[in-house]
Amino acid sequence: MAELTTDELAWIKGASDALIAIRSATRDELDDEQRHDIRFLADAFHNIGMVDGQRPTFARMHTPDMLARASTVTTRLRESIHRRRSPKRSILSRVLGRPGR
Repeated sequence: MAELTTDELAWIKGASDALIAIRSATRDELDDEQRHDIRFLADAFHNIGMVDGQRPTFARMHTPDMLARASTVTTRLRESIHRRRSPKRSILSRVLGRPGR
């Protein structure tokens, strides 16, 4: 197996982060923006394992700009999950006398 490049490792980390966010998001009902974000992330990461030995597919499909966009979408998805769940935590925090998180 060939060693991975720094770019490939960054994409694998991005895919891992996205999958964790997707898993968390799908525990509850999704809103339209979350569905859109999940579809975008699936499209961005679906062919990450289909890199041939010379890596031209990876280089062409996985640009730094696309990785930055995928990272932004992952962050937005993760934040939307926390926003949706935070009112319960805030109420509980107030009842327990703890600052909101």
